[in-house]
Amino acid sequence: MTQKIASFTSAYAADLFIEGSVSVPFMLLRCYAQLGINETELVLLIHILAQRQLRNDPFPLPEELAKFMAVDVLTIKSNIASLIEKRLLNVERKFNNSSGEWINFFSLDLLFDKLAEIWAFEKAKQREENSSKKNINTSSEILGQLYQAFEKEFGRLLSPMESSQLIEWCEGDGYSPDLIFEALKRAVLRGILNFKYIDSILRDWARNQITTVKQAIAYEERFQKTKFAEPANKTKQESGVKAKAQKDKYKDFYLS
Repeated sequence: MTQKIASFTSAYAADLFIEGSVSVPFMLLRCYAQLGINETELVLLIHILAQRQLRNDPFPLPEELAKFMAVDVLTIKSNIASLIEKRLLNVERKFNNSSGEWINFFSLDLLFDKLAEIWAFEKAKQREENSSKKNINTSSEILGQLYQAFEKEFGRLLSPMESSQLIEWCEGDGYSPDLIFEALKRAVLRGILNFKYIDSILRDWARNQITTVKQAIAYEERFQKTKFAEPANKTKQESGVKAKAQKDKYKDFYLS
């Protein structure tokens, strides 16, 4: 009995292998609904592929296809016409060198062109989503660094209003993180550690179209030379007054 079962299994496996298998793109099975194909049309396309791959028949007749499907010949003809109308199937002619005759064949080029369009759209969408996720992660990381820097310099946790201001600088006003760090640095060095003062620095830079730290440094150097250049004939007393005024120059400049 065991020997008979083994013999049957071997014979079945041999026939299964001999009959062959059909290669069907998984994307066709996954996306056929997007192509406007119903299940009967999908199975019909699979059988057209099978006839080409297993029997080298590029143009199986509806009568032949009906042997493998649970629909009649008229339905198959109707489905073929529907696929042609949907521009997913086409009947073309080619010259057969073996027979020396022109023969018809089903072309699936239009179908694979449509699948290629879907593939390209999916890839573009995936790249866009990945880019968006990357930007979100980067923004969150930068905001986290800003929070840490401000809380370290202020020596305390930021209030909800201060946190909102920080987000507004980044996302609403569009200030670069480098400029925000630079404005904080200047506020710390000048001993004017409050958000209003830092905001006034950033707004002044924006008014003067300053977008980089390098531009900000050059701008303040020009401002310093223009406003606080001392005449050569000033007295020491005047110089002392001038030095005191220079000490507060940034406060006057940004809070004016």
